[in-house]
Amino acid sequence: MSGISSRPAPAFDSSAEGLRASARDLGEVLALLAGGVRPAPADMARLFASLRGLRGFLATEAEAGEGRHAHP
Repeated sequence: MSGISSRPAPAFDSSAEGLRASARDLGEVLALLAGGVRPAPADMARLFASLRGLRGFLATEAEAGEGRHAHP
């Protein structure tokens, strides 16, 4: 398993502030993947935890949305 998905997902904060924090963390990860500077180990741990939480939240939302269809 990857470093992101090998541990349990922390509780996800779906408040506006929590979503903004996750968006910032996701932006940092994308910058790293695009060749940016590797963050400090403590920051990497925070980013991994944030991505695990976001992944869990999105998986739950996808499961809850199964069977729902968008109306044209």
